[in-house]
Amino acid sequence: MNIILTIEQLEKTYPNGTQALKGISFSVLQGEFLVIIGLSGSGKSTLLRCINRLIEPTNGSIMYRGKDVTHLKSKELREYRKKIGMIFQHFNLIKRRSVMENVLAGHLGSISVWKSIFGKFPSLIRSEAHKNLGIVGIEGKAEHRALLMWIYGRFFVLDQNKRQFSQERIAFVIFIWICLSPIRNIE
Repeated sequence: MNIILTIEQLEKTYPNGTQALKGISFSVLQGEFLVIIGLSGSGKSTLLRCINRLIEPTNGSIMYRGKDVTHLKSKELREYRKKIGMIFQHFNLIKRRSVMENVLAGHLGSISVWKSIFGKFPSLIRSEAHKNLGIVGIEGKAEHRALLMWIYGRFFVLDQNKRQFSQERIAFVIFIWICLSPIRNIE
């Protein structure tokens, strides 16, 4: 199997002097699952945010499929992030938007600002989103207001009076899933 992600001597020191990461190194093989466990405040979220480059590491390197992504700029960084699925600890989705609009929000980095403001997503992205809503059995709810979130590649929808949970995998092409407290708040 190929190595998909390599972290070498990663460090992060915040401006206030707090050292959140010190000399973190590991590799992840394609298809492998890696679980990072630690106490609150031990640097788990900082590590994951460094991997997807939401925050910049102070030192060290992040290699994705053999390419150093530690210092990518704008366009290359957007391309790298397209390959990473991120489940935030507190999912900040737009409750007043439709299920479809929330799904399409995952593609905001791949279209221009003006197209995103006016909701002008390419037909290929829209058809992929419709197909994936169909896979989990909620294509008919695409225009309903809902809160949605991704949990390990599964789709969970809280609609006003109903809760549905589907075990089926979503077919988006994601190579790395980063999950911050992925089973928190699940009933």
